[in-house]
Amino acid sequence: SVAFSPDGGKIVCASADLNIRIVDASSGAMIGDPMSSDLELIPTSIIAVSTSDNTGIIAISRNTFWLWNSGDNSAIRLFSLIPAESGFRDLTFTLSADGAYIYVGCSDGMIRQYDVSTAEIVKEIDSGSPWGLQSIAVSRDGALIASATVGTGAAIQVWNARTGKPVCQPFRGLSSTVRCLAFSSDGRRIAFGSNDCTVRIWDIHQG
Repeated sequence: SVAFSPDGGKIVCASADLNIRIVDASSGAMIGDPMSSDLELIPTSIIAVSTSDNTGIIAISRNTFWLWNSGDNSAIRLFSLIPAESGFRDLTFTLSADGAYIYVGCSDGMIRQYDVSTAEIVKEIDSGSPWGLQSIAVSRDGALIASATVGTGAAIQVWNARTGKPVCQPFRGLSSTVRCLAFSSDGRRIAFGSNDCTVRIWDIHQG
């Protein structure tokens, strides 16, 4: 799994050997030593790198997040977001640019915003999809959330992060499952990659 830092200067990589590596995006040189752990679970997704305290949030399993401190290479278990007995599982994740919130797209179609410091849910947005969410993204200023649904009628929707309401008409007519979403730095465009090996750019203000 790979993720860019919010400022684009670093790349964080997680591999099956349980090592976490930070790479300079310009030179390709590794920054510091690999962060390793004796965890039995293989990292499945790197969410983001926080610009506030130079740490990374990594999803180790379906429901458990670990906070890695890249200063001393320590791994600290942060919290389990979704209880196993809840009947749904998380599908996709993203971290706010300031590292304060984790946004989780779930198989019940809900977008849940968690406070990193307390592990408490601070907001829920119902995407209306009974088949769940495949990918989500948050704009750099934290004002917008984009989500891609799966199943019949799959679409990309953009939400006001404060009110939980749509800010535009959804992007429909998807011919293949959307695997990843990313906002432009100004929040006006969304790039998304699909299973059909295409990358598209959508101007959310032009529809």
